[in-house]
Amino acid sequence: MVKKAVIVGCDYPGTVSELKGGVNDAYALAELLTRQLGFRRDHICFLVDRDRATTGPERNVERLPTRASILRALEWLTSRSEPGDVLFFSFAGLGTQTTAANSIDEDAMHEAFCPTDFAHEESKQEAQQLGTTPFPYRLVHDCEVQTLLHRAHPMAHLLCVLDCNHSGTMVPVPHKFDGTTHRQVRVRPPRGFLARTRDEKAWKGNDTPARPRFLPALSMAKKFPAAARGLGPWGKQGFAYSFSAARDDQTAVEVALGSRAVDHRGLLTHVFCSSLASLRYNCSYEQLFERMSEQLEKLRQDPGLRFSNQHVQFAFAEGLTPACEKVFGMPSCPQDQELFVSAEAGAPAVTKSALVNAELLKYVERSKERGVS
Repeated sequence: MVKKAVIVGCDYPGTVSELKGGVNDAYALAELLTRQLGFRRDHICFLVDRDRATTGPERNVERLPTRASILRALEWLTSRSEPGDVLFFSFAGLGTQTTAANSIDEDAMHEAFCPTDFAHEESKQEAQQLGTTPFPYRLVHDCEVQTLLHRAHPMAHLLCVLDCNHSGTMVPVPHKFDGTTHRQVRVRPPRGFLARTRDEKAWKGNDTPARPRFLPALSMAKKFPAAARGLGPWGKQGFAYSFSAARDDQTAVEVALGSRAVDHRGLLTHVFCSSLASLRYNCSYEQLFERMSEQLEKLRQDPGLRFSNQHVQFAFAEGLTPACEKVFGMPSCPQDQELFVSAEAGAPAVTKSALVNAELLKYVERSKERGVS
């Protein structure tokens, strides 16, 4: 079993879209994975655009979360995954939408992440690789993310934490818990008209400094070839989970939780880390979702955030039971838990939750029948 992660934090320093908490979120998640869950530092691809020591732009070009770097990192995360691997992807920054040119529905949209170089036009070479014409912005579109995430082995455990707006369908799974209603519902395609219903009070009306994590939808389309439009939802053999910050009609925000620069945090990442800590990093996905919703509700009751309206969205693949599945596939046996949170290479693949273990055993038996070792 190998634990790998791609952690992306974008603050867009020096631009009109500058944030203050995306990079802080990335550091918080990296600390969580390495100190509490046994992820090795050399198995984490860490991409940020701000140097926390100087608060200026990141000078190491290899660490910048450009469009090319993010896509390359996702390919590294999933392309060579094996049964029992634990894969983690997080993005903290801006989300947006563009018109879906290949859809007959006038309201259908492509969701997209804004990398640190999003304001630059695509080069002709980049467009040729996708079989399209150059687009005015360098965005990481949902169909590109879905195509790369689908390369993960079906018996690998994939968890995504997406702290921005327009991230609800980045992971193509059919079911979700909606923190607004606390009900299980079907995941629906993004709808442009929902985003237009957002109330500016959600970030401008609060006493606590807050910034939204979205850009207005772009009234332009990028037509992708059929091979790059995503591959549909995970089947019953997939172990994929995703926490996203808000519904399309809500506003994902980052807030100043203190007076220091490092205290600016995205609300989703903040409650994800604090909820896991309060549950001692050993809980089911349903328990984590409920605890995150509780903590967000407490924050909304603070007079300084009284206009905040975001609610956690938790999506999961077909056939999974969030009440039974442990976060990160944490095993139930204490001895196996010790192995799981250690950074030792070669920890046994049986350190998984019951459902994953059962599917892994089936996969091994099928491989033996086919003569695959």
